[in-house]
Parts: sequence; structure tokens; C-alpha cells
Amino acid sequence: DANVAIVNYTFKNANPDTYLSRAILVAEYGRWMAPHPGGPVAFSSSTNLAYRTDLLRAAAGTDGAVFEAEFLIHRRIQEQGGLICVSPQATVAHESWLDLSRACVANGSNTRVLGARRAQMGDWGWPRRLAMVAAMPFMPPLFLARLAWSMRNRPALWSTYVVSLPVVAVIYAYCAMSEALGYIAGAADSREAFRRNELGVKRDG
Repeated sequence: DANVAIVNYTFKNANPDTYLSRAILVAEYGRWMAPHPGGPVAFSSSTNLAYRTDLLRAAAGTDGAVFEAEFLIHRRIQEQGGLICVSPQATVAHESWLDLSRACVANGSNTRVLGARRAQMGDWGWPRRLAMVAAMPFMPPLFLARLAWSMRNRPALWSTYVVSLPVVAVIYAYCAMSEALGYIAGAADSREAFRRNELGVKRDG
């Protein structure tokens, strides 16, 4: 399809031996976990995906900082008629966290940076920032509902979703709190924490 602008991989667990590793993968990549029928989706993952280069350059511009709120790039591409599609044939074995606190810190540092960058790029004043903070308690239930909806045609994952709910809910709640901090207090040291967790911390122990 000539309108396909972003291809999202499907994901399986590279270290599925523990409940926590399986549940954390659901929190991070459940919307795109294998098995997946493929086709267009409204939301994409960040970083683990492929772009059409010309459309990425047009949407991202010259400011690489926009990748700290990568979904804004996706929105721009979609507004121009580009599609996000999941490829069931392109499956990534993703190494999952084995520790819930580490998963919360890793994901939370990312969402705090996202909140800070989103507010900065939008030139938000305090009324808008505080309105977003007030909305954050409603985000975890919304994310859980969206995750469940994404699995409606994947019965093989229904039981995985249900048993993972306690872990997923904790991570989503932590991320919502972290995003709220990004709106009102900026990124602080979250960029460094994110890089440290992504590049310097082993996930297998």
C-alpha cells in the first residue's frame, strides 16, 4: 500500500521464564504482541518500528528532540494520510525487565521526558499543564481499556492480558504520575535515567 508510512513490528518475549517478564512485556508492547493479524492501527510503538524515510524527514523536521515525544511525529504523518501498519511477519524477540521497580523507573523516566517535551513543543502555559496533570488519574484505566480493545481479535492473548493486569496497572499508574511531573516540573534527570536504563542496565538479572 503506497499510503503505508510506518511499519510496526510484532513482539514476542525473549526471556519468558518468569511471570514478571511476561507481564511487563504486555504493559510495554501488548498492543503489538504476536500473534497479531496485522494491518492498520491507530497507535504505534516508539523506537521499535520502521519509517518511510521521506515521510519521517518531512514530519520530524530538523529538531531531533521531537523523538522524545515520538507519537507527535506519528500524528503528523497520519494527518497527511499516512498509515501505521503492523507486520505480523516482522517479529522482534524483545528482552523484558525481570523487576517491576526497574520497569517502572525505565518507563516512567521515558514518560516524564515525553510530558516535558510535549509541553515545551506546544508552548503550553500553566492552565494547559495543570489541566493535563488533573487528567492523569484517568489515564491508566484508559490505557488498560485501549490495550484490551487491541486484543479483541487475538483470543490467544486474552488470558495473558487478564493475569498481567496487576503488573500492567502498576506500570501505567507510575507512568501517569511521571508524565504529570514532566508537565509541571520538567524532565529533571529523567533523560539520563532513561539512557542509563536503556543502554547500561542488563534486563536478565
